[in-house]
Amino acid sequence: MSAPNPGFARPPEGVRGNLGAARRFVTSAPNPGFARPPEGVRGNLGAARRFVTSAPNPGFARPPEGVRGNLGAARRFLMSAMAGETDPAQIPPLWLVRHGRPVLPAGVCYGMTDVPADTRHTEVIAHALAGDIPPGASLLSSPLQRCSALARALHQVRPDLSLRVEPRIAEFDFGCWEGWRWDAIPKSALDAWTEQFARHRFGGVDCVQDMLDRVGTVWDAYKDAAKSQVWITHAGVMSAAGLLAQGIRVIDKADAWPRHAPQYGARVLLREGQP
Repeated sequence: MSAPNPGFARPPEGVRGNLGAARRFVTSAPNPGFARPPEGVRGNLGAARRFVTSAPNPGFARPPEGVRGNLGAARRFLMSAMAGETDPAQIPPLWLVRHGRPVLPAGVCYGMTDVPADTRHTEVIAHALAGDIPPGASLLSSPLQRCSALARALHQVRPDLSLRVEPRIAEFDFGCWEGWRWDAIPKSALDAWTEQFARHRFGGVDCVQDMLDRVGTVWDAYKDAAKSQVWITHAGVMSAAGLLAQGIRVIDKADAWPRHAPQYGARVLLREGQP
């Protein structure tokens, strides 16, 4: 977040001690010099509340540019002060890493099936990552063993990384189709999923929108933390995170989902707003 004008550290005359006036203050006419909350308010709920209810500044009788007549902008303005909203440019990129090659025949559907990954390939990926990940990053792993094995191997080489298991970045659950060859799944089942891609529970368990929602909660936490994170995860989660980085939280059609899965062991660096 860029630095605010230090002269606007206090609200206008007439706002002090008046919650109604404070609310009107963030929903009416603008002052072009104050587009973001003042220094000392960001990330401090108490300071944010005092900011709109305490001492006046006679030179600041109007809220920031872009807030006038825009209730949504007014709310975001006040909430950014309260919640400590961070400029996306200042958030370190999110590292997404796909697990190693699974010990499984090609062409098998295996979302939540807990198959292991090739041990040697896992070690190679861990050592390749170890020299590149920023110091002190948070390391989050899917609970499935093909990911947790890679996370442990990486943590052994880089003990400065804080490791925790994160169930929300587990793969899509294909339900009754787990373990089937993709080319053996009835076309009618695939067509039903394609026709209602977001909400249809292909296999009877998971749906795409649920997956986007759960991955979205971890994505939001990463942005709030504004700290380097590495997710050891799956192709489906990586695709979901790529959509979230573009601000896409609802998907209606199958052709909006990324067509190509990352290779085993691939890494992707994401920033908010990145296509």
